[in-house]
Amino acid sequence: MVVYTLSACGHTGMLQLGKLIQGFVYRNGLDPDWFIWNALVDMYGKCGSLKEARRIFDGCLKRSLTSWNSMINCFALPGKSEKARNVFVEIIQCGCYDVRPDGVTFMGLLNAYFELMTTNYGNWPRIEHHRCLTNLLGRAGKFEEASEIVNGMKIELDGVFWGSLLIGSTINGCSDLVEFAVKKLIEVNPNNGGYGIMSAKTYGQLGKWVEVDKKVHQIYFVDKTHPGTGEIFDILDSLIGLD
Repeated sequence: MVVYTLSACGHTGMLQLGKLIQGFVYRNGLDPDWFIWNALVDMYGKCGSLKEARRIFDGCLKRSLTSWNSMINCFALPGKSEKARNVFVEIIQCGCYDVRPDGVTFMGLLNAYFELMTTNYGNWPRIEHHRCLTNLLGRAGKFEEASEIVNGMKIELDGVFWGSLLIGSTINGCSDLVEFAVKKLIEVNPNNGGYGIMSAKTYGQLGKWVEVDKKVHQIYFVDKTHPGTGEIFDILDSLIGLD
């Protein structure tokens, strides 16, 4: 309950309430575990109290990868790229064999540099930068974060962008992102039959086969052995006739 409440405080910027909850933990003799430490770091960071976030982080005797990632993201949000990078260097130098940077770690670093580009130098990230970030988000299975990046972009997205997101999310097995990317690919070019094939293949890899009358149908190119071949070709002919 404490962790969820602290998380809510961070998302809504309710710093004073977060402090009260921290005081409640100490006054009642609750022994903070990793989850509470991480939630405190995350809450202070999102509320803009970076010094306090760092103090809490330094007071944690044993840090998990989530702890390190939370600290990186604290500096990433306001564009403190150098401090975010320094935390990353600390991960490398700590010598902890059970702590290795993952996709979330690099996502935090990329977010830091994105903010730096826009706030400090006035350079709006190009599609190549967004493609790199969303691909990493897809590999990490971060659907909400990827959606936020996409919705905040002020440039037109092409098929290469959505294809990159599709590849990343397929590797992770994130079905939400896969479905999102496939739909966008079809929107970009609805006449591209390859996207339909890509969609079917992707859903197949995720185990999401389409069933008709409780039967799974698999049809190959120029395959006429299926019992419904005549009906299928009649429908295709009618579609071609619509052009």
